[in-house]
Amino acid sequence: MSNEQEESKKELVTFGQFARQWFYVEYCPSISTSTFGVSRSILERHIIPYFNDQHLHEITTSDIDEFYEKIESERYTDRTITSIFTLLSTLFRVANKKGYVDKNPMEGKMKMLKKPKSNFVPWNNDEFSMFLEVVRKDNDGLMYEFALGSGLRIGEILALRWGDIDFKQGTVIVRGRRYTSRIPLLSYLLPKLQDHKKKQASINDPLGKSDNNESQLVFPNKYGEIQNQSVVRAKLKRLLEKANVRNIGFHGLRQMHLLLLIEAGVPLYTLSLIVGYRRLEVLMELNKLFNKDDIK
Repeated sequence: MSNEQEESKKELVTFGQFARQWFYVEYCPSISTSTFGVSRSILERHIIPYFNDQHLHEITTSDIDEFYEKIESERYTDRTITSIFTLLSTLFRVANKKGYVDKNPMEGKMKMLKKPKSNFVPWNNDEFSMFLEVVRKDNDGLMYEFALGSGLRIGEILALRWGDIDFKQGTVIVRGRRYTSRIPLLSYLLPKLQDHKKKQASINDPLGKSDNNESQLVFPNKYGEIQNQSVVRAKLKRLLEKANVRNIGFHGLRQMHLLLLIEAGVPLYTLSLIVGYRRLEVLMELNKLFNKDDIK
C-alpha cells in the first residue's frame, strides 16, 4: 500500500473504530483485570458514545473542551472526570504516535482538570453580525443560530424534539444521561422555531392530515434521524469560512451565548444554574473576556 493510500485510509477511521481496536487489542493486555473493568466502563459509557462517529483526525481541542463541559455538567465526581480524561489522553497519544492525528487534541488538556482556564477569544460585533447574516440565508442556518441563541451543546441540540419546546413558557427541556433541566430561550427564537416547525410538518405531511409532530426531531437529517455530529461541525466550518469570521467551533457558539447573557446582566450564579456549569470559575473567566476592550 502506498503512502497516499495509507493516509487516505487513516482519514476514514472513526473514533469508535480506533478506540475499540486500540483498547481491546493493545491496551487490555497491559492492565489488570480490575483496571480493565473500570476502563472499559469509562470507554463504552462515556467516551465512545460522544465521539463515536466522528473521524478521528477531525477531532479538535474545541471538541475536547465541549466534551469536558458536558461531563462536568453531569455532576460526576472529580475522580471519575480525571479517569475519563486520563484514558482519553492515553488514546490520543497513541493515535498521534501512529499518525492517525497530526496534532494531539488532548495536549495540555489535563491541566484544565486542576485549574479551569479559557483560551476562548470571542467574536467582535462585526464578526457576530457577519455570521448571523450568513446563517440566516442558509437552509440549515437556523440550527446554528439556535445554538448561538440557546447555549445548548451540539448533542443536546441534535437530540431535541418538538415536545421539548414549550412555546407558551418560552423554554426548552434539555435531557442528559444524568440530568434534565429546563432553560429559557431568547424570545426572538420562538417565531423562527414555529415557522420551522410548520415547514417541517408540511414536508412530512403534505396533506395536512396531522398537526402532531411533537415526537419528531427539531433538526433531523433528511431521513428524519439524528444528524452525525461530524457532518454538523463540517457544515459550521463552511458557514464560518463563508462569513469570513474566525472559527470558534460549535463550543464557541455556546460561549458567545454566555457572553450575551453576561452583557444582559444575568448574575453568574444564576447563569451557572441555567447552563449547567458546576464551577463558577469558568464563568468568571468569560466575564473577564466580556470586559476586554478588544471584543467590543
